[in-house]
Amino acid sequence: LFDATAISLGAIIGAGIFIVTGIVAGLAGPSVIVSIVIAGVIASFTALNFAQLSAYMPREGGGYEFTYRLISPYAGFVAGWMWVFSNVFTGAAVSLGFAQYLMTLFPFPLLPVNVVAAVFCFAFTLLNYVGVRQSAMVNNALVVAKISILLFFIALGLSFIHISNFEPFMPRGLSGVFEGAALIFFAYGGYARVTTVAEEVKDASRTIPRAIVLALAISTVLYVFISFIAMGLVGSQSLAASDSPLADAIGVTGNAAAVFVVSLGAMIATASVLLMTILGMSRMTFAMARNGQLPTFLSWIHLRFHTPKYAVWATGALS
Repeated sequence: LFDATAISLGAIIGAGIFIVTGIVAGLAGPSVIVSIVIAGVIASFTALNFAQLSAYMPREGGGYEFTYRLISPYAGFVAGWMWVFSNVFTGAAVSLGFAQYLMTLFPFPLLPVNVVAAVFCFAFTLLNYVGVRQSAMVNNALVVAKISILLFFIALGLSFIHISNFEPFMPRGLSGVFEGAALIFFAYGGYARVTTVAEEVKDASRTIPRAIVLALAISTVLYVFISFIAMGLVGSQSLAASDSPLADAIGVTGNAAAVFVVSLGAMIATASVLLMTILGMSRMTFAMARNGQLPTFLSWIHLRFHTPKYAVWATGALS
């Protein structure tokens, strides 16, 4: 259950919460907290559907398999192909983001960002090739690290908040709250990622639904507390004007080490999203190939590592 929950948390808690918080603060003001709760409730509708479907049909490929089996093979192909295609670009964008964070914190002379991004994309592809257990272990470490950093942000910032930063609470009324909810929904993407590896999860019909609900609940609680602390530290205008709102917010404590740690958290969060993106893409591709909707060789399993070897390399290479 821990591994399965961490897979979804690895896909959910990414750079979104480190960046989107500032954008949403510009729309909703202090009521960004309400926006986060609304987005979480809306995400739960789909999450509970995925939980029920995965209990009924715990098959590799998740949403693709549900669509293929329950609607039609054509609808499944469209859904699966759209998911793989979009995640190829997500993998590329996330690897570039990771490289940018890495080179900002630890400057590497003479190395272009895109080269660093490609190297780490290759490294995570290799990790996925070696085995899901190894990928899960690394992801577990990354998830524990980034949640620990977010809890550190909450604990340190709690003593520095100013209640005056929450006035007016709803500067743009309900329209701002719902616009903020629409954008913060971006930070919830990935709660059903564990369904793509359903056949590799022990007792999947019980474990996966629990993992989905746990991942969504944990991320929602974290997001509410993080937005509350960030708003209390610097207010909505400062958050909206920042490219790195959480790092700038914790900066008001005057603790340079804390700024570095929070920035490191953004890099770690991006790394785990990249790892889980490649994992999900390879399994979705495998499921489509097994159903004859992509070339058959993409469904071949490595005899030693028990991973879809060509699907892993194909999707990782595309990113």
